[in-house]
Amino acid sequence: MSHHRRFLFAEDFAERQPPAPPLPPPPPPPGFSAADVAAARAAGVAEGQAAGLRAADAAHHAIMADLLAAIAGRLDAAEASRRQAAQATALALAQLLTDALAAVFPTLRQRTATAELHRVAAAVLPPLLGEPDVVVRVNPAQAAALAQQIAAMPAHAGPVPRIETLEALPPGDAVILWRDGRMLRDAAAICADVTAILREVCAS
Repeated sequence: MSHHRRFLFAEDFAERQPPAPPLPPPPPPPGFSAADVAAARAAGVAEGQAAGLRAADAAHHAIMADLLAAIAGRLDAAEASRRQAAQATALALAQLLTDALAAVFPTLRQRTATAELHRVAAAVLPPLLGEPDVVVRVNPAQAAALAQQIAAMPAHAGPVPRIETLEALPPGDAVILWRDGRMLRDAAAICADVTAILREVCAS
C-alpha cells in the first residue's frame, strides 16, 4: 500500500526538530582560595578562643569578688562578735571590781578613818588657823584625836577651829566650814566616783 503525503507548505513541519536548549554559562571562578578559607577558619578559631578566655577571666574575677566580699563579711561579723565578747568581759570585770570594792569598803573605811581624817585636817586647817568662824564637824569617836592634832599645829594668833560632833558622819568623814567656803570629805561619794570610773573605763 502506498503512502501519499500531502504538502500544503513549502516546509515539512512534521519532520522539523525543536532547537537544542542553550548550554548553562560556566560557573564563576571561586571568590576565595583554599588559603583564604583556611585563614578565615583559623581567625574564627582564634577569636572564639579569645572570647572564651575573656568570659573565663570575667567569671574568675566575679568569683574572686564574691569570695572577697564573703570573707570581708565574715571578718566584720567576727570583729563585731569579738567586740561584743570584749565588752561583755569588760563589764563583767567592772562588776567584779565594784563588787569587791563594795565588799571591802566598810572594813577599809573603818581601818583608815583616823588616818584619813588626820590627812584631811593637816591639808586644810593650817591655812585657816586664826581665821574666825572655822568649824570642823566629825564623828564623835574622832573628836578627841582631832583636838589633839589641832593643838599640835604651829602656834597662831586668833581663834582655834571649833570642833562639832555629828553622829550622821561616818568615821573618817568631815565637814570643814569657814567664812568663805567649805570642804566635805565623803568616803562613800569617793567610792561611788571610783566605781563609776571603773565602769566607764571597762566599757570603753
